[in-house]
Amino acid sequence: MKDKNLGFAEDQLLVLRGVGNLAAAAAATMKSEMVRTRGVIQASLSSAVPGEEALMTNFQPEGFNEEGMLMVEMFADESCQPTFGLELTAGRNFSPQMGSDSVDALLINEAAARKLGWEDAIGKTIRVRISTPEGPGWHPRKVIGVIKDFHYTNLHESIEPLVIIWSSPSPFTYLSIRIETTDISRTLDMIRDRWDQLSGGAPFDYFFVDQRFAEQYRAEERLGKIAISFSLLAIFVACLGLFGMASHSARRRTKEIGVRKVHGATTRGIAALLTTELVKWVLIANVIAWPIAYYIMHRWLQTFAFRTSISPSIFVLSGAMTLVVAIATVGYQAVQAARANPVDSLKYE
Repeated sequence: MKDKNLGFAEDQLLVLRGVGNLAAAAAATMKSEMVRTRGVIQASLSSAVPGEEALMTNFQPEGFNEEGMLMVEMFADESCQPTFGLELTAGRNFSPQMGSDSVDALLINEAAARKLGWEDAIGKTIRVRISTPEGPGWHPRKVIGVIKDFHYTNLHESIEPLVIIWSSPSPFTYLSIRIETTDISRTLDMIRDRWDQLSGGAPFDYFFVDQRFAEQYRAEERLGKIAISFSLLAIFVACLGLFGMASHSARRRTKEIGVRKVHGATTRGIAALLTTELVKWVLIANVIAWPIAYYIMHRWLQTFAFRTSISPSIFVLSGAMTLVVAIATVGYQAVQAARANPVDSLKYE
């Protein structure tokens, strides 16, 4: 989950909350001042950012009935695509030189194009719900660009169809800032100073996008630590049991070991004999455990829209490790019994 490519540049991406409390002009001023700050590469205003909850709304794409289609709605300015490092697979980004973009244009992701069945989405029309003095209505906008799919939620969720709208004024909630890596703490201090100067006393509330995604997997990390702890405990208890069984078996077969040694049995052969008996039960335990483990892991992985596969090699490796632990546990006891003096063994009892 931590290594998967999210489809955008999540590193060094700082997000400021609280922009929604500012007037549209003040938010635009805040953005322009941040861009002029040393260490800031780009900045963008938007109503949503990757890692935060995505809201879905109804749209009416051309060729579909009046019921429309639910898609994720995101308001963003022309700087969103370069700031987040989103890749365009077709068409173009919003442009300030195209005055109609803030009124008549929108971007969609590949998931939306696939769901709508549009091989060439550029120029297609999607009607967007708007508020008018007469009440709610619909306004047509043209698709000017298609963005490569990116994960705006965690890997538990699939990538839903997304519509990005540049509207003025827009319900911007976040100011996303891409910063340099040379001196992050100093850059963050300067951004804080600019915020304090322009926000009118609003608290400086921020987060880094990569850290926000990592936080969403804390439950899995805790589960992993618990699983490791209980696994180590189970291995320790099992080793105690195996050691006890090996000790009991060697004591029960003391005379047999003595007789075998008198008849020429080697220490290695007797140790293998004692070890094989317990290894047989370890193999049986693996055969029982594998299907149960596969079922439980398969069900757990179904809670993730993006998940790894369960390779047979995992079970082969776990079985091999179990055998190594078992042999190491009973091997010492078996060798000690095999190296005992046969005279003492025959005198036993």
